[in-house]
Amino acid sequence: MNAVDETPMLAVIRVWKDSKTPIIIFPEDKDYNYMVQMWEPVGQHGSGDPYSVVERTRPATAEETAAVVRQYENCYEAKLIVKKRMPKINWGFK
Repeated sequence: MNAVDETPMLAVIRVWKDSKTPIIIFPEDKDYNYMVQMWEPVGQHGSGDPYSVVERTRPATAEETAAVVRQYENCYEAKLIVKKRMPKINWGFK
């Protein structure tokens, strides 16, 4: 993660359908086995399948997005660039 780094991070904000908890997906912060870094207020950072998460969540409202972005940026002194849709991830394979 880019915490305490001035480089803005691309983020997609979603909300779990069942628990109404927000989740931030970082599609450019790739891990192994087609996973990327994600963040939730409870549980914090971890890796996950971004497309599976999108299937089980809904887009965050403007209010939900503002709240979770403010919380993340304040906590980690980071800057997020929020996209509404999950971009195609370049996994680096030919």
